[in-house]
Amino acid sequence: MKIIDGNITHIDECIEMTRNSEIGKRYFNDGSKKLYNIMERGIKRDELKVMISSNGNCIGFIMVTDNGAFDMYPYLHLIIVHEDYRGKGYGSILMEYYENEFYPQSRKLFLLVGKFNNKAEKLYSRLGYIKCGEIEGFYKPSETEIIMVKSREIE
Repeated sequence: MKIIDGNITHIDECIEMTRNSEIGKRYFNDGSKKLYNIMERGIKRDELKVMISSNGNCIGFIMVTDNGAFDMYPYLHLIIVHEDYRGKGYGSILMEYYENEFYPQSRKLFLLVGKFNNKAEKLYSRLGYIKCGEIEGFYKPSETEIIMVKSREIE
């Protein structure tokens, strides 16, 4: 298993994976090209990182905006694990990658998690992320997002 820069060949798999997730069902179920455009932008900006199995299958992905939180701190925009691999530690591996890539140069890491997504919120809490607020209707009028941050001192 390895994590690589996403490219155009990964878009369809990432879209399918997202659509088969609770995030996809809640936020990207309108049939528009919004999700494709997000993936394409992530590739152009080198923000899409894809986890590939030893047999070449896409296990999951993250999309990170380097200064996406307050134009200062890394922001985890999306993390999705293929439904066949959920609950097997791959989300934690993707989070470890996010932290290893961005923590050395940043005091804080940010993410939003849907209030409906209890499993993800528990994972982030276990990894040291703290709830610091909520935003109602941020992505969709009927949904509330929880703002989570992980902080550390830089030596």
